[in-house]
Amino acid sequence: MPQIFKKTSLLTSSLIDILKIRAQTIQTARQWFKLHNYLEIQGPIIIPAKKEWADYLSTKIFNKTANLAQGLQPYDQALVEKFKKIYAFQPTFRLEKKQSQNHLLEYWRIEVAQNTRLEEVIKSQENLIEYICQDLSKIQNISFLLKDKLKRLEKMKAPFQRITYEKAIKILQKKGVEIFWGQTIEKESEIALSRMFNKPFFITELPFNDQTFFYETLKQKPQQTKSADLIAPEGFTELSSSAQRITNKTELRKKMQEIQVNPEDQKWYLHLTETGNPPQSGFALGFERLIQWMCKLRNIKQTTPYPRTNKCIYP
Repeated sequence: MPQIFKKTSLLTSSLIDILKIRAQTIQTARQWFKLHNYLEIQGPIIIPAKKEWADYLSTKIFNKTANLAQGLQPYDQALVEKFKKIYAFQPTFRLEKKQSQNHLLEYWRIEVAQNTRLEEVIKSQENLIEYICQDLSKIQNISFLLKDKLKRLEKMKAPFQRITYEKAIKILQKKGVEIFWGQTIEKESEIALSRMFNKPFFITELPFNDQTFFYETLKQKPQQTKSADLIAPEGFTELSSSAQRITNKTELRKKMQEIQVNPEDQKWYLHLTETGNPPQSGFALGFERLIQWMCKLRNIKQTTPYPRTNKCIYP
C-alpha cells in the first residue's frame, strides 16, 4: 500500500468536523444562488501571461509562459452580458512570499458578477453571509466546541454596518496606528478595526490606485472608487471585496493613462468595455477565510486538509 494511504492521522476529529462544515457551507451557498437565479459558471485556471507579475504563479506550456488564475476577471464580463447574474466557486492561486495565518498559495473563492450597481452587490453579500451563518449555526454531528462557536452565527443578520475608507483611516489614527490617506489598510489595521465590531462590516469608497483603476469613481470624490471590502468581526480580516466596474472604454483608457497602465497589456479587457453598457458590479469572497472566521480558527491552514503555503506543497 502506498505510504500516503497509511498515514490516517491526517484526519483528526477536528479536521473531520471542519470538512463537514466546508461541505455544508458550499451546499448552502449554492442553494442561496439557486434561490436568487444566479447561473454557476466556470472560468479558466490557465491564463495568458503578458508580463511578469510578482504575485502570480507561473508555468511553462509548449514553451509559452502562462499564469494560474487569480479569479474570473475579465472572463466573467464576457458572460454576464448574456446571463445577467453569474457566480463561480473555484480555486485561485496567489504567490504569498511571507508566512501568514490568513493566506494560502492555493485557495477557493466564490465570485459573483451581475448587471447592477454596487449597492445591489453589497446587499447580495449581506444576504449570502446571513443565509450561510443562519444555516451553519444549526449544524449537527460535530464536536461541542465547534458547535458552540457556530452558535453565535445566529446573530449575524443583515444589514451590516458600513464605514467609509476616510472614517476608517481616522479611527485607526485615533487608535495610534501610523497610517495616512491613500494607504492600503493592511492586515494588522484590519484586525484593529475588526475588534470593534461583533458583526461583519463594510469599508466603502476605497481610493483609486493601480489595483482599482477599472472601478467606477465617485463624481464628488474622483480619487475614491465605488467599492467596498467586507471585513469579518472579532479580530479577523477581509472576507470579500466588491466594486462597480467601468463599462465605458473612453473613461477606462483615461484612468489607465493616469496611472501609466499600458493599454496593450489590457487589450482584451478593453474590447469588453463599450460605451453604453449597463452597470456591472461583482464581488469575490475568500472561502477559507469565511470558514476560518465562522469556526474561530487561529490559522487558515486549519480550514483545509492539504494547505499550500510558501513553506508547504506536500503531500
